[in-house]
Amino acid sequence: MKKYVLVLLVIIFAAGLVWFGTLDQEAQDGLLEPAPQAQAEQTPQPSQQEASSLTIQSEYEGVLPAADCPGIKTTLTLYTNGTYQLQEEYLERDASFTQTGAFTLQGDVLTLEQQNDGPRYFRLAQDSATMLDRSQQPITGALAAHYVLRKK
Repeated sequence: MKKYVLVLLVIIFAAGLVWFGTLDQEAQDGLLEPAPQAQAEQTPQPSQQEASSLTIQSEYEGVLPAADCPGIKTTLTLYTNGTYQLQEEYLERDASFTQTGAFTLQGDVLTLEQQNDGPRYFRLAQDSATMLDRSQQPITGALAAHYVLRKK
């Protein structure tokens, strides 16, 4: 009797492996659809032309440190509708980038929501915006004083 129970358990175990292996293969082949996920609420991003017609709340600029060039000329423009435009030009390089998105302000910490990267943080003062690290802490070290954008 014990042999029959053992054989039955081995058959059930083998059938389970085959069944789970089939499910895994179907998922890899795209036959199973992934469970629906809630879509993140997307804030409309203004185009550069739309951004120029928005009311500017404040604007900051400066040169931030860079690893492979003399610096990154940075201009951060905050608009009254809760959006921003971040222009970055790598000095002595043929590279410049413009990002737009939504921003939030909690206390004196400004959060720039970015589509491809995680958020960027700045601590706002009356006449400056100081870049913070990813954990919203001040950047430390020899170049710490260079992570400041001045209000225009």
